Amino acid sequence: MIDTKMHPSSRMVLESIVRFKREHDGVSPTVREIQADVGMSSTSVVQRSIEDLIDRGHITIMEGQARTIQVTSGSWHYKRNNERSE
Repeated sequence: MIDTKMHPSSRMVLESIVRFKREHDGVSPTVREIQADVGMSSTSVVQRSIEDLIDRGHITIMEGQARTIQVTSGSWHYKRNNERSE
């Protein structure tokens, strides 16, 4: 279900996370990779959007560890490089 009250910057960050995970076999992006993808002015702006997504239940992270963003709302799929499309 789409969160209609989500701030546009949070939506862009969530879409960036999902896109990165699809393109990288489920690996999560870093804050700097998200920043570069969405064109935000600083990593602190990205971090605020990540915190908003956590508060709204769209993602979770493991504090103190890199690349641990998990998407908990909606659905997304990625294809491993060795899987064939049908």
